[in-house]
This record gives sequence, C-alpha cells and structure tokens, in this order.
Amino acid sequence: MPQPQETPSHSNSELLTLLEEIDDAGEDLSEWEVSFVSDLIDRQVKIFTERQAAVIRRIHEERLNES
Repeated sequence: MPQPQETPSHSNSELLTLLEEIDDAGEDLSEWEVSFVSDLIDRQVKIFTERQAAVIRRIHEERLNES
C-alpha cells in the first residue's frame, strides 16, 4: 500500500530565519546537516513539511543554542 505523502505545513518567516542563521553559523554542522540546509536554500524552499520544520528546529537548537 502506498505511503501517504507529507503535506506542506510550514510556510513562515521563522523557519526561513532559522535556516539562514544555521547557514551563517554552519562551521560545526555535520556533512548531512550542511547538505540538508544547502539543498533547502539552493531550491529556495518557502513551504516546509512537518519533517523539514522539525529538522530545522533541531539543528538550530543543537548547534546554535548550545550553552
């Protein structure tokens, strides 16, 4: 049986801002994270799936909000 596709659910400036901040401070990112962020930026994604939004927030929290 086919898997249901994720529906685009996040189209807001908050995620775009987080993505830009991650890109600007990307020196501590893993190769996968760099590829993920670069792909979204290169494709000029404006509407994010739930999964993309969660990954953006996780990367931002883990990499930029470390104390």
